[in-house]
Amino acid sequence: MPQSLFGKAIIYVRTSTGLDSQSVSREETQPLELRKWAQIHGYEVVGEYTDTKSGKTMEGRHGLFSAIAHANGVGAVILVTELSRLTRSVADCATLLEGDTKFIVTRSGRHISKEMLLIQSVFAQSERESTSKRMKAMLKGRFERSPELRQQWGNQQGIGLEKARDAQKNKAQAHAEKVGFFALEMIDRGCSYKVIAERYNQLEIPTQRGGKWSTGSIHRMVKRLK
Repeated sequence: MPQSLFGKAIIYVRTSTGLDSQSVSREETQPLELRKWAQIHGYEVVGEYTDTKSGKTMEGRHGLFSAIAHANGVGAVILVTELSRLTRSVADCATLLEGDTKFIVTRSGRHISKEMLLIQSVFAQSERESTSKRMKAMLKGRFERSPELRQQWGNQQGIGLEKARDAQKNKAQAHAEKVGFFALEMIDRGCSYKVIAERYNQLEIPTQRGGKWSTGSIHRMVKRLK
């Protein structure tokens, strides 16, 4: 086997829980993308690890811990497609980058520094928190103008979300009414369905089936609200 140009690499993939079939198919392309990147850039892949966990915490991330141990043991770098696949927490990102393990976020470029990765993490978390605050304020205003909508989310008297869903004949319509206001506001600001889907996924707001949003699912939800 010819010697690798840059050295050894470990592939790490994190998939989210509760994905629909379309999202699962999209997530399964991560290893293929990373193997191709390694081949093009002259890295020898010596291991692959996967977690099916939320990126908000390091709890239960046995695949990542094993990847780090393997990489440190053989002097390899760890490849991930996006920083969010590694972690969605600024604190966890800082901890990981402070260690001796080298990470390469392939979609950001091979030569990006640890400092720049940390800055990206800070901006990403700031955007998620800002968007979440705007959505909560918007929903509060919607509830004040239309109190009956509160029952669909569960009110202070204890009417649960699950009970409200069971009372709906059309679950898809009910879910659209619960989470679709944010999409309508973004459309008013000129955002595309693709951008809206990305924002919903960043906030980890699930679809009615518990999966991730796509351009098509956002379009269908908006159509139900019109």
